[in-house]
Amino acid sequence: MNECFYDQFQFYFLTPMNIYSPWWFNMHSALAEKDRVPLYKAESGGYHFEIFDLTGSCWLVVTWPDSGRIAFRLAYSPGGELRIKAQGNENGLQLHIDSQIGNYKVILVFPSAQQPVLRYTTILTPATPLIFPFWPRDIIPLGPAEDRLAKGTVYAKQVGARSGQLYFSQANAGSVFYLQNLTALADYNQETETSASETVGGEWPEIGFALPATNKNKPLEAGKKYVISDALITFSEDIPRDEKAMVRQYLDLYTRDYHAIGQAISRYQRDENIPSRRNTEECL
Repeated sequence: MNECFYDQFQFYFLTPMNIYSPWWFNMHSALAEKDRVPLYKAESGGYHFEIFDLTGSCWLVVTWPDSGRIAFRLAYSPGGELRIKAQGNENGLQLHIDSQIGNYKVILVFPSAQQPVLRYTTILTPATPLIFPFWPRDIIPLGPAEDRLAKGTVYAKQVGARSGQLYFSQANAGSVFYLQNLTALADYNQETETSASETVGGEWPEIGFALPATNKNKPLEAGKKYVISDALITFSEDIPRDEKAMVRQYLDLYTRDYHAIGQAISRYQRDENIPSRRNTEECL
């Protein structure tokens, strides 16, 4: 690893652990069913997007142009049924979801030529004061067939209280840069007295973002709106062949996601967190 990236960007080549929780395995099996009918379909830039209603959870399944698939959880009500209404628009989709724990609104913006980033924002209005002693991670990589688990490599993930990033590749599919906009979760963190530190990461294949557990008796307020996820995802059909290619791809995807949340940073501009273009080129 090039030392000039070490302070800000910590890269890993993590060998998949092949260890699964019962929750993950059950969800993976349900999402992998070939005959499951989506509630909504869309296509953008060669990628296909489908919304699925599973028991207690709503999922977005994305299919790469070459047929690799990955799922992102949009809403979750443990053990309860969801009543989902979908309304498409010119930029994406809005979901209105009634559940036992409260009402969800999910705003989906599909990638476009002008903004090649998928974004989904989930807002929960609790029906009663709520605490969250556990919340599963929100990404499930899907293998090419029902009986096969996806293989992949995690290159980078959130460290401490730094940005909520996750960068990985999925075999026979491509690469993904996932960024959770942790600033949007401020009301949740303040109400529950929790930290967003180490909330994005995991071990392959159980990866993504998990709400911090509310270990204190500090519930969310009934009837108040809380953003509980604001995820930006950039896809690539390329899988880096070596460290040099991985660093280049990381910087490209990283910059796209940060531009999408309105931070006016130029490509590889120099500040206290991002290496200068000259220093970047020296590393590469």
